[in-house]
Amino acid sequence: MKKVLALVLAVMMLCTMAFATSNPNPNPKKPVTDEENNVNFGGRVGPGDELYVYWGMPSNIPGTDASANNNSNAWNAEITSSNYTITSQKWTKNKDLLAGLEFDDDKNQLVIKLKEDYTLKQPKVLSGKFTLKGKGKGGLGDTKPVNIVVSINVSVGNKKAAAYLDVDNDRTIPALDDDGKSFIKDNTVYKFQKIDEAKDGLRDFIDSSDAHLTSEYGTVVLNTMDEDTEVTFRGYKNEELFLFNKTSANSALLKQYADKDADITFLTFVANPTLTSTATIRFYKDEESHVYVLKDGKISSEVKWDDDESCFLLKARTLGSYVFSDKALPIGTTAADNNPDTGANDVVGIATALAAVALVSAAAVSLKK
Repeated sequence: MKKVLALVLAVMMLCTMAFATSNPNPNPKKPVTDEENNVNFGGRVGPGDELYVYWGMPSNIPGTDASANNNSNAWNAEITSSNYTITSQKWTKNKDLLAGLEFDDDKNQLVIKLKEDYTLKQPKVLSGKFTLKGKGKGGLGDTKPVNIVVSINVSVGNKKAAAYLDVDNDRTIPALDDDGKSFIKDNTVYKFQKIDEAKDGLRDFIDSSDAHLTSEYGTVVLNTMDEDTEVTFRGYKNEELFLFNKTSANSALLKQYADKDADITFLTFVANPTLTSTATIRFYKDEESHVYVLKDGKISSEVKWDDDESCFLLKARTLGSYVFSDKALPIGTTAADNNPDTGANDVVGIATALAAVALVSAAAVSLKK
C-alpha cells in the first residue's frame, strides 16, 4: 500500500513540474512582457479632445510616457473590435470627464473621448486604466493579438487667452484671419482685459486715445463662423467666456425635415455661454428666409425681421443654437421662449479671439491623422 501511495505522489510531483515548465507565466496577474503592451497618456488636454490608440504607436508620441511603451515591433495587430475587447476598466479620478471608449474600425484605432464640459473653471485630473484584450488570431503570423494596458492620467481643462476691450467701438473681431485660419479657438476661454498701452503691438490693432486705456468695460463686436451673423455685447474686465461656435449640421434635425426640401444651415455655440449683459445678434440673411432658435433639439421660436436694421434681430443673454432655412419650418411645442433675458432665446454666434491672443498649453494627445 505504501508503494502505491509513493507512486501516486511521484506522478503528481512530475505533473506539477511539467506544468510549471510549460507555463512561462504561472502568475496571471503579472503577464510576461512579450504578451503585453503598455501605453500611458499624460499631460494637458481640453474638454472634447480625443486620445487614440493604434498599431505601431511610436514610444515618443506627445501625451504618452516614452519609458512605458514597448517598441513598435511588439505591436502585432491592428486595433479593431475584431482583434480586441475592452476589459478591466478602473477609473480612480473624475470618471465623469470621460465620454466613452469606442473602436474606429475604419481607421484601425481606439478612440478615447472626453466630454465637452466647458464649464471647468480649474483643470481636473482624469485617472484610470483599462485593458485591450486580444482575441482570436488576428495578429502577425496568424497569432493572438498582444494585450494592451492603457493608463490615463491627464489634466482636463480649458486653455486661456486674453481678449482686449476696445471702448471706442471701432474694432470688429473677424471669425477668420487674413490666412483664412479661425480666430475661434476650440477649448479656449477668453478673459477680457482693459487696454493697456504698455502691451506691445496693441496700437497695430486699435485706434484709441490714452483716455480710453483705463476703462473697466468695452463693446465687443464679433463675427461668427456663420459669415452672415454678428454679435455685439458689452464685455467687462476679467469676464471669462467660452465663445467657440461652429456651423456643423445637426443631422437629426435634417432628417426630421427631410421632406421639406429646404436648404438648412446651422450656427451653434457649443457651451451656451451666458453673458453679463444682453447681446444684440444680427442675422444678415435674405428677408425671405427664416431664422430659428434651436432649444433642446427642437425649434422653439422664430427670429423676427427688423426693418430699421434690415436684418433678423435677436437680443439675448445666452448664446445658443440657430437654424437658417429658405423655407418655413414648423415650430416645436416648447413655446414662451421669447424673453431675451431668460436665455431661452439662446443667442447666436459670437466668435472669439480678439487681437493679441495668448494660448496657454497645447493638448497632449497622441493623434493619428
